[in-house]
Amino acid sequence: MSHVLSTEDLIDTAYSSLKDDFDPALLTTIRAPLVQNYASKEHVEAMLRQILLRILLDRPEHPVPYMIDLIKEYRPRTAVVIGPPASGKRTLAEGIANRLGLEHVCVADLVEGMKMTQTDLGMRMREYEEQGLDVPDELVETLVTTRLRERDCTGKGWVMDGWPRTAQQARNLRALGLDPQAVLVMEVPDQVVEDRVSFRVLDPETNTLYHTYANPPPLGGGIR
Repeated sequence: MSHVLSTEDLIDTAYSSLKDDFDPALLTTIRAPLVQNYASKEHVEAMLRQILLRILLDRPEHPVPYMIDLIKEYRPRTAVVIGPPASGKRTLAEGIANRLGLEHVCVADLVEGMKMTQTDLGMRMREYEEQGLDVPDELVETLVTTRLRERDCTGKGWVMDGWPRTAQQARNLRALGLDPQAVLVMEVPDQVVEDRVSFRVLDPETNTLYHTYANPPPLGGGIR
């Protein structure tokens, strides 16, 4: 099983390899809350992890100048997961985000969360829902754009599911400079999708999706 090094692991590894020439007082300084807060705020761990992975995969002949070039060109990882309804986009995106330390952006959750607010955007979305209409693309696009430009997404990177759903939506993302580095397309047989949709149930309190047979909800839940 692979192990992702945390900032603390990296510090200990560096100290172990350099301890003969390493001032112990520096280790205390590195572990100081101020430095740890900076590393967290600026997403240093995610950046180092990505750069280290590239070096190990590419195995350059001259790793130091190669690493310098990587730092100059560094851009957090970004990806979208697309596929038919009930194909498992959310599950895959969430797994990738957890594995790579990225932000998981689920557009369905963003929209539902915004509808519960008293903001102008939230109220406009509720108006469409109350009329039985789909929320217009431009409103969802505003929500998605705002989320992807927040500091955690720009610093750590992101993996998104639920958007874009059309070629025009994808072109709009590119025009805004938010096109992903990778697009993962899920292909699922029609019969599997039909079965998943037919037996899918939702817990309205937790917004958790279940499957009647494959992943049944807990007894007593407010399922619909």
